[in-house]
Amino acid sequence: MRSTTAGETDQATLELRPSSRPLAVLALVVLVGGIRSGADLLWPRDRFALVVGGIGCVGMIVVLVALLVVAARDRTSGWRVRLDADGVTVRGSDTVPWCDLEAVRLRAASRGSSQRLVVFVPRPGVVLPAVPVSLPMSRAGARARSWTRRFGSPIALNPIRVGVSADEIAAAVQRLSNVPIVRA
Repeated sequence: MRSTTAGETDQATLELRPSSRPLAVLALVVLVGGIRSGADLLWPRDRFALVVGGIGCVGMIVVLVALLVVAARDRTSGWRVRLDADGVTVRGSDTVPWCDLEAVRLRAASRGSSQRLVVFVPRPGVVLPAVPVSLPMSRAGARARSWTRRFGSPIALNPIRVGVSADEIAAAVQRLSNVPIVRA
């Protein structure tokens, strides 16, 4: 069985991997803020601007290093979630069969947002694993509880982070299973 990377279509498997585009945008925003802080540090208008510029530069360096760590982990981690004929597999966990899922819900990421999340809703009594993330000091158990409270499941995929649209993920679910797609 041939596997595919995110974005490719294949009857057998869809592997969802982290996309580096959001990190690049965030790094650019941090860099612009850091340049502004650097200007305050090099040409301070007063003592307060000098202190704020120094704090801003140190903050920029810390955030950029953290983004580099996340990007390196994303690049080497491979796929995070795999959809295939057997079910949904979260890296590091057993495959969850399609029959253990009640629905796949496409919902807004937050109030007023046009961005949609893809949420895999389990049947009552089924415990789903948390999707791994590359954030330093991230705790899977706490994240699973938080996402379950917030989204109804620990498997909530943001299409921007995996580089595949919500509609493509929904189409793969329909192709691979009989799990209903709920567009909320």
